[in-house]
Amino acid sequence: MRKKLLIISLFTLMLMMFSLQCNDTQPIPQPEPPPKHTGPLYNVGMWIPVGERSATPDWLDQEGGITDVGGTKYMWLKGEGDSVDRTVAMRTARGDAQSRLAESLKLIVNSQYAQAWDALGIGQDESVEKVKQGVIATKTTVTVSDFRVLETHKQQMAQLVKLPQGDPKASDLGKVNIWRYTVKMAIPYSEYKRLREELMSKVKEQAVANERQKALIDKADKALQDIDRDPKEVSVKSTTPKNPA
Repeated sequence: MRKKLLIISLFTLMLMMFSLQCNDTQPIPQPEPPPKHTGPLYNVGMWIPVGERSATPDWLDQEGGITDVGGTKYMWLKGEGDSVDRTVAMRTARGDAQSRLAESLKLIVNSQYAQAWDALGIGQDESVEKVKQGVIATKTTVTVSDFRVLETHKQQMAQLVKLPQGDPKASDLGKVNIWRYTVKMAIPYSEYKRLREELMSKVKEQAVANERQKALIDKADKALQDIDRDPKEVSVKSTTPKNPA
């Protein structure tokens, strides 16, 4: 009997020791996943900033808007130009802004009319969207006499000739650097109002389909009289992808 009890006790002790060993077993460490790439994505042929550059202004990622400079209101828009020669790059940027004037005007007018409708408590219904689409679709020619440069941004750019491993190195870049100039060009707010009135007159003639849409424009015109006395800042965001900095 005593021998039987001894065997049972030894067996129980062995089970307890085995249990303790199992509890103390450490889990097998799993390899950590490779870190996700969070830097800019590069492609062969793209231009990237190198060398000299001016401070990046907050308007660089916008297409245009309404702004105040020294107490004077302007409608502004952006133009870009590239060249190995600084003077040519600057001239190209100004020409680019001139070519964009009509389309930028339409975007800014739509933004201001949206302000007016919001002030009147008019929501975004189908007629409002039709008017906005009509503004964009209307053909118009814009001529201004007072078109000035408010600010400029410049930076040297180089072209990737092979895909870099990490940050680009000199060996990844082409031998020719260019200058990229971006200009913030503007017209006085009084000139902008004249252009806005001419545009909306054409919208009524060419694009407005019913009385509901005409009434929306007329209501906004009245609300804009108050906005014009002290126009709010308006910014139209750029939809053009930016190169990594």
